[in-house]
Amino acid sequence: KYVALCEVSDKPSISIYDTNSLRRRKTLGIPYDCPDVRRFTCVAFSFDNKYLAAVTDQPDQTMLFYAWDKGKVESSIKVLNPQNSAALISQVACNPGDVGLVALAGDYSFKFLTCSETIWRPYGFSKAENLLITSIAWLNTDRLLAGTEDGRILFMENGELKNIFKMTEVTLMNLKMREEFVIQPTVYNTGLEIRSLVSFPKGFAFGLGPGKVLVFEKDGQHKFINKHIFLVPRQVTKDPESTEKFYAINTINPNSSSDRLIVTTGWSQLFSAKLWTTAMMLEITPEDLGIMGQALHHGPINSLSMCAWKSIFMTSGDDDRSVRIWDYESESIVMLKQYQENIFSVALHPIGLFCLIGFTDKLRFMTISIDDLLTMQEFPIRACKIVKFSNGGHLFSAVNGNVIQIYTTIDFTNKFLLK
Repeated sequence: KYVALCEVSDKPSISIYDTNSLRRRKTLGIPYDCPDVRRFTCVAFSFDNKYLAAVTDQPDQTMLFYAWDKGKVESSIKVLNPQNSAALISQVACNPGDVGLVALAGDYSFKFLTCSETIWRPYGFSKAENLLITSIAWLNTDRLLAGTEDGRILFMENGELKNIFKMTEVTLMNLKMREEFVIQPTVYNTGLEIRSLVSFPKGFAFGLGPGKVLVFEKDGQHKFINKHIFLVPRQVTKDPESTEKFYAINTINPNSSSDRLIVTTGWSQLFSAKLWTTAMMLEITPEDLGIMGQALHHGPINSLSMCAWKSIFMTSGDDDRSVRIWDYESESIVMLKQYQENIFSVALHPIGLFCLIGFTDKLRFMTISIDDLLTMQEFPIRACKIVKFSNGGHLFSAVNGNVIQIYTTIDFTNKFLLK
């Protein structure tokens, strides 16, 4: 029902918006005794939406507990770990049934906090000096899961650590099973980071490393079974080695009926997944996440051209090496053409049946068919960044180094050379 938006500045603030009216309900500032705060690291609403827990950034991390409708801080507590300068609280989760219980986690940090008469006190498990905790979520009022950077999930019940699961090896989680375990230090850069842990009535989901979402379904009171593995669809990019951040799972959210997930990643695209399919599967087969809405560009759009006679326009992507034709009346994509080489420019003919595309090696004049772009003519202009049709479409100009070449579209001869 509400959205909290944190703003970074010399005097950071939190704006609360109503999702029904899309209007700002309240703006929350920081108290006078937090003069060096520039940003918040995390925020979370209480289960009844009456309070907002917000954690300020270093050097003096503090949890501020707002009665946001009144616009004031009800209580606060310093959460900085003075023994470890690298410690940082980056996650906060309010208990789903008790306003006075909060869990905090982050790099080398974990705390359970309980509040009595506006005084917060730590309790339970807190031995996280060797752990990089990346995500936390309450399963219910007593149970909490905490994911680490190296693919482990810590299960806690009533404030105490009960078990540790290595999620690369687990298909069934039995929360009642008690095994001997040792809290091993987090291993860096394993590519198995647990991200965006989220629970819902039928189970929970999380991201495991770049590009993978795992869903566990509740089976009785204490068991969870791995039911789904979803993958972010692979994208063509200019530099594949630098794209791991684009596949990182940023957020996972279920719908109100808990039968569909919405997923965001580093790509400028929304993805969705349908849960609890009725088909019987002996083993889990990874599925690609579905694209929500139109297939958007990933990275900069380096060229755009409008059509004079039709309600279409053409764009090209610098990073994703694709050309897309859009219909702005229907607000939909008409065609997507993927290439394996860099694209520098596009130009759409006034009648919308032809186009020019500047590639690394040549400039190509192409026919636009129903579902493809077909090359009609090639011109020896490398990496052409500027190309344009005349108003009538019988000529086009293209920049070639420090000269402009003008061609006719009738016989494709070079008519003029402008220096």
